[in-house]
This record gives sequence, structure tokens and C-alpha cells, in this order.
Amino acid sequence: MTGTIVNKGLVIETNGELAKVRTKRAEACGMCQARGFCHPFGEKENYVEVENTIGADVGQEVLLLMQSSSLVSASFVLYLVPLCCVVLGAVSGFHIGRHFGFVSPDAGLLLGVCAGLFASFWGNRRLAGRLRRSGSYDVRIAWPGDEQAACD
Repeated sequence: MTGTIVNKGLVIETNGELAKVRTKRAEACGMCQARGFCHPFGEKENYVEVENTIGADVGQEVLLLMQSSSLVSASFVLYLVPLCCVVLGAVSGFHIGRHFGFVSPDAGLLLGVCAGLFASFWGNRRLAGRLRRSGSYDVRIAWPGDEQAACD
């Protein structure tokens, strides 16, 4: 089970092959550096929609499993890529504004930041679609006590 994040949840809704699961923040979340990613506003509950591969019904307790390396990679994509795009856009916009003189350096900086934000949102959306299709970032569902079988 090394490298797998496991969280208990309760199925609150099923829709075809999907299940909506409510999870509660675990005690370990208080120590985690990425707690703001899973619970950005300090909420005690989270809702996750997963493929219902085990046929769970409403009201049943299940486990949600995700590879910890997937969480680290997703955090990288969600936080570091936009930051780099904004900084690169700001620096580029400032230098273009100063060098070519058609806008002030400050206006160029602002336009560069906006361009960097747009580029990061567009790039993250495309990358997220590609990662979703790969299946490596999927959250899996398992019955309590059956985590090992779900990780194989």
C-alpha cells in the first residue's frame, strides 16, 4: 500500500456507472502540506465523483484510493505551471513594453500577466484532459478491507 492515499467515504448518490462519495477530512490532513489542495477553505467534507466499479449503493461506506505520486504531479500542474506562466508573461510584457515603446513598461507588464494567466488556464485545461484520458490520475473505489486488491 506504499504510495497510496486512502480515504473513507459514504456514497450519497449513484448515477449510472458513477458514484458521488462524501469524504470527511482525516486527522492526518492537519499535518499534510497539501491540505489546502483537498480542503481549500477548511471544509470538513469533500465530494468526489468516481467510476462505481464495485457497484456500491447509496448509504454504503467505501474507500477512495489514489496514488500519492498522482497528487504530487497534479499539484505541480495546478500550482507551479500557472506561476511560471505568469512570471514569464510579466517579464516578457515588461521588456516588450520598455523595448518597443508602444506601451509603457507597466502596461506591458500587466498585459503580460494577463497573457500568462490565459496561457496557463488554457494549457492546464488541455493537459488535464490528456491526463484524464490516460487514467493514471483516477481515484478508485474499493470496499473497506479490500484496499490491496484495488491497488493491484
